[in-house]
Amino acid sequence: MKLKAKQGRNQKGLSFILSKESEFKSGVYYLSHKMVDILADVRVSTQVPEGYLIIDRRIFDWLSCDEASDIIMTPIDSTIPSCEILRLSVKSTKGIESQTIADILSKRINDLQDDLEGLVLQKGQTFLIQRLGIQFTVLSLSPNDPKTSAARISWRALKKIHLEPIHPAKAFNLCCVVEVAAASHIADVTKNTTGVDTENIPRYEASLEALKQIALSYSGYGSAAQFSGLIYSDDVIAYQQYDSKTGNPTEISPLYSESLLLSFIEWIRMLINEHKNITSNPGVALQEAFKKARELSESNGIPSVILFFSSGAHSSGPNPLKIAKKFLESVTVPIICFSFGQNANQDLMNAIADISKGVSIGIRTMSEMNQVVDEFETWSTSGGY
Repeated sequence: MKLKAKQGRNQKGLSFILSKESEFKSGVYYLSHKMVDILADVRVSTQVPEGYLIIDRRIFDWLSCDEASDIIMTPIDSTIPSCEILRLSVKSTKGIESQTIADILSKRINDLQDDLEGLVLQKGQTFLIQRLGIQFTVLSLSPNDPKTSAARISWRALKKIHLEPIHPAKAFNLCCVVEVAAASHIADVTKNTTGVDTENIPRYEASLEALKQIALSYSGYGSAAQFSGLIYSDDVIAYQQYDSKTGNPTEISPLYSESLLLSFIEWIRMLINEHKNITSNPGVALQEAFKKARELSESNGIPSVILFFSSGAHSSGPNPLKIAKKFLESVTVPIICFSFGQNANQDLMNAIADISKGVSIGIRTMSEMNQVVDEFETWSTSGGY
């Protein structure tokens, strides 16, 4: 069901739809805007304009939608329990140490009641409370619905909130490589499954969502590390910005904030359709990535890591595994491989990650997306490079 968004108040997690909307039943739905999916309780009301959904203010903000934005509602076939034990990671957006934030909030936990009451939260969900300047990530909820890893926040039922500081990631240069070729346009990543209805999305959409999740959760911004972004089909295109001091175009930028990665994502979206009928050449993409990783490390003395977002398709160019083996004979550059799609070439991606001492993460459904942040943060904070 598609409706127009209308911002409501803090409605204890409830959103409202006109009671005469055909075949509508009150319950828990995924509310989707662009690539953001949030679970929410939806109820009927006679006070709602026809064709509109009045959304709890907090959910409206997290969907990043505007008044009258299109919202897709998808029902879920699950019973959502009330959470008794909630674990959240905390990260300041104002430069305050995460441990300090966790210590302060632990003594004033009831201050979070108005921010959380009535919401349906999912494991891996990240959200920002603007008034506090704190970003939270849901680490676990107990009990939870096993299908969605979700639970409802009712302050009466909630017995304990554990707040865990996000430990800063060790500094490393980041080279992101994203496939945009025809293989990335294949829609075989499951978005939501509700009963007999299954909706699939293109692999590149899942890639961009994974990169977005990393951008929002990464805690190593502001160090001396640098960033370079590449897209590939049969050839490779580098993401260019302009040097703030000289005004000259550059393919290397300081890793200063999440806005850099989010801008890279938007740049990819502008170019994606130009490559939808072109073959995949992961070998040449890795060649360029290795060159860029070496350039990054030589410029600041910091280790580099390659984030490789791909289906593993190889329909043109040199063998990517041979390219990786040849380069890695002389230098160590870990490759974290993110492969997308039910029919992705997982064997190739696993092999590339293995010989580079990296990590391989396969995503077949969007419900597995929390693995992206979990694996990336585990690897980066453990000194894997």
